[in-house]
Amino acid sequence: RVLFRSGHGATFVSVLMACGTVSLVVMVPLAGWISDRFSTKQIIPFTSLLQSSLIFSLIFQHNMVLLTITIFLSSSCGAVENPALMALMPTLVTKEDYSKQMGFAQTLYALASLIAPALGGILVSQTGYKTPFICDSISFIVLAAAPTLLNVNRVPIAADDSVKIKANDGLKYIFKDRYLRSLAILIAAFLFAAGTI
Repeated sequence: RVLFRSGHGATFVSVLMACGTVSLVVMVPLAGWISDRFSTKQIIPFTSLLQSSLIFSLIFQHNMVLLTITIFLSSSCGAVENPALMALMPTLVTKEDYSKQMGFAQTLYALASLIAPALGGILVSQTGYKTPFICDSISFIVLAAAPTLLNVNRVPIAADDSVKIKANDGLKYIFKDRYLRSLAILIAAFLFAAGTI
């Protein structure tokens, strides 16, 4: 609604959504590298507080270029947080329970992805666009404190110089296999179609 009032239509909304997606793709190789070389208590507080600040700043932003950059940076923080949090899982559960707990975590993530936009829409319609940003900003402050409050941490892994895997090795592996290649193309097409709608 704010974008439409400022004269920007569906095209700019699509650009903002694309920024969120592109940042995830761009940050994937770097996110894995960061997760391997820094502890949870180093990564999560830093990225979460940065993301909290970026989201809170959206309340006061009216420049569309700055808005685009802010969303890109915020999504980049999320791209770093996710691997760090997933890498923490093996330190919290036994080897026998790992698969079950990982599935449970993925289910919660999927539910949150469905519920959060609905709650955001309700908040916007009832209170205006500022309240969802404030709530989101506060949630990342809580996330920043969580590793310390829960006393959980994953120490970094020492780099093994004898094993060097390039970022594009995974893509090469996928596209060499006919079935994986077809699956990747189908998923990409589905996400593109869903994003367009």
